[in-house]
Amino acid sequence: MGNSQSEKKIYEDFEPECKYITGEHQDTVDIILRGFHRQHIKCEIERGKVIISGERPLNPPRYQRFRKEIKLKSDHDHDPYKIHPLLTDRGVLVVRLPKKEIRFKKQISRVSSKLNTTISDLHKREEELLVKYGKDIMHYLFDFVKLALAVTILIRIYYYVPKILEIATRYYCK
Repeated sequence: MGNSQSEKKIYEDFEPECKYITGEHQDTVDIILRGFHRQHIKCEIERGKVIISGERPLNPPRYQRFRKEIKLKSDHDHDPYKIHPLLTDRGVLVVRLPKKEIRFKKQISRVSSKLNTTISDLHKREEELLVKYGKDIMHYLFDFVKLALAVTILIRIYYYVPKILEIATRYYCK
């Protein structure tokens, strides 16, 4: 009276092949899981680790299972809503581990310092040309150059504002 529901599962544990790829804004872990479907895989974050486990039927009562732990680095964002596992058609689970927004702050400060340098260089060049060509023509020319520089700055600010707002929201709304 071998009812299939009362039979015990027999597990075959295995260690999936993994590839860790380091990037500037995120790290990526590729885990080879051929034969697994999305419903067979579970992804959790506990105490600074991403825990990926899975179980799939072979020939019942035989099942294949795995468990993989990935320790999050200090520069990774530990927000569980930002870690994106995706199972591809080729059976590769791609886990994206975004890095904290500190890098964006550094980029903003780098852009800001470059813009300050550019503006001071522009003022020096303006004084040199005023001496050489006279005040009237140079004022019109430099008003145009300043306008172009201001537009460039506004474009860069427009690019970074959503990122700055996201950082500020996360910082002040904790």
